[in-house]
Amino acid sequence: MKPNYFPKSNLLKRTLTFAALTLLLIPGSFANTLYVEPGGAGGAFTSITAAVNAANPSGGDVIQVFPQNGGSAYVENVVITKNLTLMTAVQGQQYVINGTIEIVNAACSAIISDANVTNREFTNYTLLISGGTCTTPARVVDCTFNGPVYCTNARYTFFDHDVFNPSPNGSAASAELTFSRGRVTGCIFNNMPGLVMSILPSSAIGTDTVSIVGNSINIVATFGSAVIVNNPHQYLFISNNLMTVTGGSQAVPSEPFIELDSLKVSTATPPVYNYVLNNTMLNLSQGTFNYLPVGIQIGGAANTPIDIENNIYYGLISFGQMVSGSLSESNLIFSYNYSNAPFNGSEGTLVNGGASAVGNQYQMASLGIAANGALLSGPAMNGGNPDYRYLDLDLTRNDAGCYGGSLSLANFTTTSPGSNVLYMTAPRTVLSNQPFSISADGAAK
Repeated sequence: MKPNYFPKSNLLKRTLTFAALTLLLIPGSFANTLYVEPGGAGGAFTSITAAVNAANPSGGDVIQVFPQNGGSAYVENVVITKNLTLMTAVQGQQYVINGTIEIVNAACSAIISDANVTNREFTNYTLLISGGTCTTPARVVDCTFNGPVYCTNARYTFFDHDVFNPSPNGSAASAELTFSRGRVTGCIFNNMPGLVMSILPSSAIGTDTVSIVGNSINIVATFGSAVIVNNPHQYLFISNNLMTVTGGSQAVPSEPFIELDSLKVSTATPPVYNYVLNNTMLNLSQGTFNYLPVGIQIGGAANTPIDIENNIYYGLISFGQMVSGSLSESNLIFSYNYSNAPFNGSEGTLVNGGASAVGNQYQMASLGIAANGALLSGPAMNGGNPDYRYLDLDLTRNDAGCYGGSLSLANFTTTSPGSNVLYMTAPRTVLSNQPFSISADGAAK
């Protein structure tokens, strides 16, 4: 049996000499455990919907679903209105749904795990999360979605270690994953035909941050951004993602890897920043480029506080601009970025002596980078920000790109049986004899 997910826990340490962090798995207390098995063995429910309907309306129940023989599917549209956990009954195996999952209304803290969902109709999403404003996140962990996922703008959702594939039936959705609040960590987006992630304005104004960290994104299309952000009400943290384009020619203007439009502007002193750190953007297409791609497109207010550091922007052929758009040196940091193309766009004035721009290198014959984003040689290795806050996991200087820093992509691509940490937050600096807080989410398999 697979134990339940454990919630965020805070640790307090008042004097730091040597710190070791241990995460404790404390299973939650649930009212009932319900089972789903297609033959109804042992009194189990024969459909997921029946089990959901029978679950305690007050929440807390766990529904364990037995995968069907030969990978056969539960053919149903599952609607969840309760705070329950839906998970596999067989460790290491996903259960297959031919239909949709919808989380609605008061199911703010619902957990969906181990589902493999394919939408049956062209207009359907595989997962739809809708309803009112929630202060606690719905959690989607270790699932596979063969078609688009959509969260309405007030919902707060964590996507961890999920796999996204294009719908085999086609889709009318504009993006593979649309959401406004929460995080996307350690996910894999395979063979995306267009826009991957769209972050929309949220009707729930909050101080939380949208985090997009440690994801592997592959686009096989003439058009298609990895991330498009439009007037968000939350700050952004985009870090340690591997973004690749492997198909299509550019006979018309292409989409940027990351498009940031009208980001949240801080009024605090000092300002709260939006971050784009340690991402690797690779264009591995051999197509004809009449219009050269852009790495990061920035629109909106020129004084948006944004920190762009330790990124790699690389193409097999001439590769356009790393940054384009409305930029000024007000509240902007643009440093230790690497490209094999010239910085000839909006970033040119930043590179050439701007007070906020140091350590950038461009027009390099080779960055010594593999197709999986790993650095093999070259100046980007140990070439990121030298400040100790950006050190690699081995405590050496930051490697630019997705494997650099403490949030290395390697953290999110390696899992093992037993307990796994999904995401951890901790301060970059700790002062002696001062309290500090570390929080972590994890799962036990």
